[in-house]
Amino acid sequence: MPAASGIDPLYGPIARETNTASTNPDSDGAPLPHSPAEPAARHNEDDKAFIRRMVEFANESRENRELYWRKDGQRKSLDDRIDGRELPQLKRDPDYPDDEDRFIAASDVPPPVQPDYMPADTHPPIDLGRDEGRITPENLADLDAETNDREWTLQADRISEAAKLKAKEDHGEDSEEYKEAKRVYSDTHSAVRDIGESHGEHAALYHAMATQHPEYVLVDVPRTGNGDQTGLEPVEPPHSGGAAYLLGHWLTEPVVLEGHTGRILLASAAGPELLGSSLPQFMTLVGLYRMLILSDFPSRSGEGRDARRSVKAWAAEVDPEATASFSWQGALDGHLDDL
Repeated sequence: MPAASGIDPLYGPIARETNTASTNPDSDGAPLPHSPAEPAARHNEDDKAFIRRMVEFANESRENRELYWRKDGQRKSLDDRIDGRELPQLKRDPDYPDDEDRFIAASDVPPPVQPDYMPADTHPPIDLGRDEGRITPENLADLDAETNDREWTLQADRISEAAKLKAKEDHGEDSEEYKEAKRVYSDTHSAVRDIGESHGEHAALYHAMATQHPEYVLVDVPRTGNGDQTGLEPVEPPHSGGAAYLLGHWLTEPVVLEGHTGRILLASAAGPELLGSSLPQFMTLVGLYRMLILSDFPSRSGEGRDARRSVKAWAAEVDPEATASFSWQGALDGHLDDL
């Protein structure tokens, strides 16, 4: 379909985005080690624990946050380190839109809820239906312009990435040249993400849906915050404040996912108890325990006792803080095996 200018629209043959990041294996070709005592996710979980600690530190007081972060949660400097680690970017907590001092890690911000399409004659009527998704010369011209912008942004991103890698090769990671090139690349990469999302939505609205399903209108889905998107049952949090969700029960007591930290807690009448520092760690502990009780080793045999010692050691590697809890110690010592 010709564009407003009379030439073919650019949104057809769009150059494919490619991931230019290196995915080469180890230089010596050796396979990465995988063993129960050193889970592949261990380093990643350490990073998550550090991020949670930094978020808690930033939320303790405005003075803490102003040491390293701007008002919008952006780091003041890429050079700041705590315990030798780069500080996380922060974002306002969408669960508390009116609290200017409540932040979460930028990596934990849920993706925005995208609008959906519904037939225009949906019953009951959808008040939020919009019908601006029409093929008009103005809309096609705007789409052409945005396609051009997207292509130039992709080119700029490739150039800035090449400059970053060159600065690293020539000057090293600790050089000012590399840090500046990294800052530029961060900006262009964010721009690629933003314009990609916008272009995709507009291409659907003004072209794909308008040509294939003209009877549909765009509907905004009114959701805010994290809690509406989990699909889990909200419950009273074991600690004051924040959102919490029911995962199940440990014996008769609720097992709860703490929304703002990601921790798994036993909401015991005696007080909350940590069952997992994160959901992946908790599920790994559950898997280890299930592997033990489903094994063919008689519990009182030498092999059974050796297997239990090994599982306890592995569990302590996966999540030492949770493994030390009363509940996990009891389970790993065999007190729940016959229940």
